[in-house]
Amino acid sequence: MIGASQYIKGQVLQGRAEISSGEQKVATGRKVFGVNPVSKEVGNTVLFNSADQKIAAGKAEADHYETMANQLQTGGVIAIVVGAGMILWSFKKKK
Repeated sequence: MIGASQYIKGQVLQGRAEISSGEQKVATGRKVFGVNPVSKEVGNTVLFNSADQKIAAGKAEADHYETMANQLQTGGVIAIVVGAGMILWSFKKKK
């Protein structure tokens, strides 16, 4: 469980880096299309609306997987503690 959570966290970090790159590209595009009001309106409605939706969806998906990874990690730690307790309890001498 802990290993899986670490793998998922690595993938989430990689995804967040791609999202950040996409946000930077959109910001650059907004600067280019923001020169005059007509191109700004066209850029916002045609080009950047779709990009903003994809970025928001990517962030939501990354948040979901990060939450799942944290739950897996917590479950793994609990399983280790319970397992260690059971092993120690099994070695305890009975009177």
